[in-house]
Amino acid sequence: MAGSSVEAGPFQKVLAGFPLILWTPRYMNKIQPLHLVLGGAGLIILGALLPWASVSIKIAGASAMSNSASGLDGDGRFTLILGIAAVVLTVLKNPPQAKLFALIALIASGLAALIGLIDIFRITGNSDANAILQASGSSVSISPGIGIFITIIGGVAAAFGSWKRWQTLPAPSPSAQPPPQPPAPPQA
Repeated sequence: MAGSSVEAGPFQKVLAGFPLILWTPRYMNKIQPLHLVLGGAGLIILGALLPWASVSIKIAGASAMSNSASGLDGDGRFTLILGIAAVVLTVLKNPPQAKLFALIALIASGLAALIGLIDIFRITGNSDANAILQASGSSVSISPGIGIFITIIGGVAAAFGSWKRWQTLPAPSPSAQPPPQPPAPPQA
């Protein structure tokens, strides 16, 4: 009908503005560092539970075996602990050492991302075994799994959020007590 407008529902409004939210700088300022840290740390934890590598072995051209390894089978155990540490350090309610905790969460998140990057290079760098097996007509294919990529993305997001959080937190206030005074000189 001409002249009448149909009100879009809240879900349609969110979907209509979704690309703008992602790419418009004015919306980027509304993302809170706390949300970045918690979301990124959640991705670190999720990534540790997902496959980090898959192996496929072919003997004489036929697929003989295929398997995948979870992050918990290797370095994902460390990233899981680092992700949990980042969450715990972030959700503590205004401790006196909040700025220090944000810095420690930054280090934990960055370490999780670094562990993921190192493991990707270790996984993709195993071409020596494949070269040896190709001589006998067999091959091994080792590829990184989705969990390792999610861990890296989460680690970078949580580290960035921790850094922004560290910048916005106030410096610790000096103690209420005045510093001790030096002893008075002796009276002559």
